[in-house]
Amino acid sequence: MTNIQVYGRRLVLVLLSLCGAVFMGLSLFGSATLPQSPTLLDLSQTDLMLQAATAKPKSGFAQALKGILLPSDPQAAYSQALESYLKLQQRADDLTRAQLDLRIGILHTLLGKTIEAEIVWLEAKERSPDLALTAETLRKLWQGEVIDQAESTLEQNLDRWSRSYALEQLYGLKSDTLAQAKLLAQRQEDHYRALVNLAIATAVPIGGSFLGSLVWLALILQCLLQPDRRILSWQPHSRPVSVITPVQIWQAMVLWFSSYVVISSLLPWFLAASSWLQRQLPLDGAIYQALFGVFLAYCLTMAPMIPIIKSHLPGAWQAKFNSWPWLAWGLGGYLAAVPLVLISSSLSERLWQGNGGSNPLLPILSEGDNLVAKLIFWLTLAVAAPLFEEYLFRGFFLASLRQVMAVPWAILGSAFAFALVHLNLGDLIPLTTLGIVLGFVYHKSQNLLAPMLIHCLWNSGSLISILALAQI
Repeated sequence: MTNIQVYGRRLVLVLLSLCGAVFMGLSLFGSATLPQSPTLLDLSQTDLMLQAATAKPKSGFAQALKGILLPSDPQAAYSQALESYLKLQQRADDLTRAQLDLRIGILHTLLGKTIEAEIVWLEAKERSPDLALTAETLRKLWQGEVIDQAESTLEQNLDRWSRSYALEQLYGLKSDTLAQAKLLAQRQEDHYRALVNLAIATAVPIGGSFLGSLVWLALILQCLLQPDRRILSWQPHSRPVSVITPVQIWQAMVLWFSSYVVISSLLPWFLAASSWLQRQLPLDGAIYQALFGVFLAYCLTMAPMIPIIKSHLPGAWQAKFNSWPWLAWGLGGYLAAVPLVLISSSLSERLWQGNGGSNPLLPILSEGDNLVAKLIFWLTLAVAAPLFEEYLFRGFFLASLRQVMAVPWAILGSAFAFALVHLNLGDLIPLTTLGIVLGFVYHKSQNLLAPMLIHCLWNSGSLISILALAQI
């Protein structure tokens, strides 16, 4: 290769690096004003809590669940929800604030504060012309008046527990006992489902944190009692024989990210071109979106990494099914990661004041109830994502960095890159934390199956929590 060719390739690499940096910077900057996933999920969880608090349990099991998950006094549950809504409102846009105002006003009435409720609904009218009629309908209902099309307005613009209470007020004023009976029966049915969903949504983080704390306690005790055999060490320290240069590492990552950006830009045309399949095949819209818009789209953006990695580091694939310690490393690593990532998520939310962006799949996951579509989402998040991302960031990037720098720095560098390519400012701290655990586990186990299992369990747990909060 001549000097001109070498310099030409380096110039292309520099240009691609600059373009990638600009794209990443703009994406992170754009996410700075978007709400984080915890903020969106907090709203769903508060709605779910109020749904569960609005009826009396029918069974002993439901009573036990309610006693564990909710305050014993309904007024305390209402006050807790009101505080949560007010915090969320500080970080919301005008439309979301108006939507929250409708809920906050109804909560004020449940707490016996009708004057405060009227003030809040008047503010909602000013914030959002689209919700002005709904706010006025609520204001008139609690003044004892029923305006035209009140029922359809409430049905269209309120949901979950807030719609139930507003309709109860309406039917009471109209003395419609039949509609009241149907409403209370539906509320009772929704109550049990909400309790179960709330239990599922909270079991993953709370149960994982509890077991993870036990894992950390065991690790600390093991360090104190067996310092020569402690698990929390950087052993092995020896640096592998270098077969790749820093320039080659950078080149591989830049080539992959460039292909990722280009393919992501072409995906709308791919989806438009494939839309004829939806017309030819008996595919439900949700299944089509999950299959083509999520699973195949993700695989297409990640697939170019395979030939790129093979050409730069042929031995990057280190998945050994015949070496079973990876299972213990994977399970233990997942439990150890849960409390760390939850703490870092809380710090991130405080740092960015609830902004910083969220997973783009969150709105899609929160809608619809097609089981096949949910299975495709799970295959994307819990199978395809761990397979591709662990091969790239641990199998290639971490293994390559270990050849040119100390192990701790290599793990930190690969973890930060892993967080960075998710392109959400709010995810930087928690995903870097998760990436450190993934990198450490891979370094200790020398088997990609271990971080893949952690990644699979993490995404599966997140998916279960999101679906539980969404299906109210």
